[in-house]
Amino acid sequence: MLHYLADTNAVIIPRELVDAQTDDMNSVDKMIGSGPFILDEFVALQVASFVRNPNWFAKDRLADQGLPDRPILDGYEVPWTPGDDTAIEVAFTTKQVDVAGDVDQTNAERVAAKLGLELSDEPQAGFANSRILVADSPGAVSPFKDLRLRQAISMAADRNRLGQLMYQQWFLLGSPVGQACKAWALPLDQLTGKPGYRFKKEERDADLAEARRLWEAAGGPDIGPVQAYYAGIPDSVKNAWPSFKKMMMDNLGLELKGRIDPTGYTEMAQAALQKTGLFSFAYDNGYLDLDDWLYPYFHSTGIKNSFNLNDPRLDQMLDAQRAEFDLERRRVLGYEIQNYLLDNVLARLDWLAQVWRGCTWSYLRNYLPEPWYGFSFRIANYWLDSTHPTFAGRPA
Repeated sequence: MLHYLADTNAVIIPRELVDAQTDDMNSVDKMIGSGPFILDEFVALQVASFVRNPNWFAKDRLADQGLPDRPILDGYEVPWTPGDDTAIEVAFTTKQVDVAGDVDQTNAERVAAKLGLELSDEPQAGFANSRILVADSPGAVSPFKDLRLRQAISMAADRNRLGQLMYQQWFLLGSPVGQACKAWALPLDQLTGKPGYRFKKEERDADLAEARRLWEAAGGPDIGPVQAYYAGIPDSVKNAWPSFKKMMMDNLGLELKGRIDPTGYTEMAQAALQKTGLFSFAYDNGYLDLDDWLYPYFHSTGIKNSFNLNDPRLDQMLDAQRAEFDLERRRVLGYEIQNYLLDNVLARLDWLAQVWRGCTWSYLRNYLPEPWYGFSFRIANYWLDSTHPTFAGRPA
């Protein structure tokens, strides 16, 4: 129950901040929250900065552990990460930033070794995926209504090859609940038994042969070119698009006419809301709870159901896990739903998630990386140790 009362979909909005005419509050000066920090500045694709919240409700919660007035830091700043490892390395080595990761993940180990620092490996809950329109909508006719076509696409994509391209060898297989979310994710031994998730040569060959058979049996060769959106952000997704597109053509003969969303996601989000997007290749957020991963996307009334999916049996399963409060029973229900999605739905094809590799200066104390958004309460415990030898040379 606590999760449902406190997750990102259950925030309390002060009436006076909402525009009575448009029913929205899309302005930085209206950002509110109950966390340890307050938004100070936000410049899109440049920087976000935060200052200490002196009235944080949990500021004295760790007083018995010697932390009577949190957060300890006066604030923190998050610059937009440049897509250039040289710039990142210069900023980190000169201590302009205290924590940094690299575009080319292999660089992180080299930088850590050069500076005598520990390397962080953190599985990420955010994931690369494709969304497919599975039924006709008022604004679009789906060419992918037949499940066999979606099965073929899932099998035709070489997840291992995509992982090497996007994240070198540091990646997790995508699944309906991200593998970083260990409490709810489908066990890896079940996931890797699925077609498309197998990587031995003989298994991969068998999956490709089955993908072609399914594609032809379901009329795939008659589909013709398909308009597809792909994300302009992050670079890992944008740069992998040509290889993904080639996989679909080489393995199935599916021609995807790529349209980049130069804004990142604005155009794709609009197409998703209107259920007019036929196919996408993009990045999606990660979550903490089983329900967040599944219900909003796959329930017929779900707010993120851009697929025009309406499956009564699936609705019943999703409703059942919401009503179940026994942890182990709910986990079993979650596994059943994920297996059903992989075997009978395949509306959201989850490709990969990154294992973030980065370096942290030793003077930053209590640093604890997290798998995705929602961890600013951890930063309340961070502090800078000015007596540590590595602190020398850090700009004020």
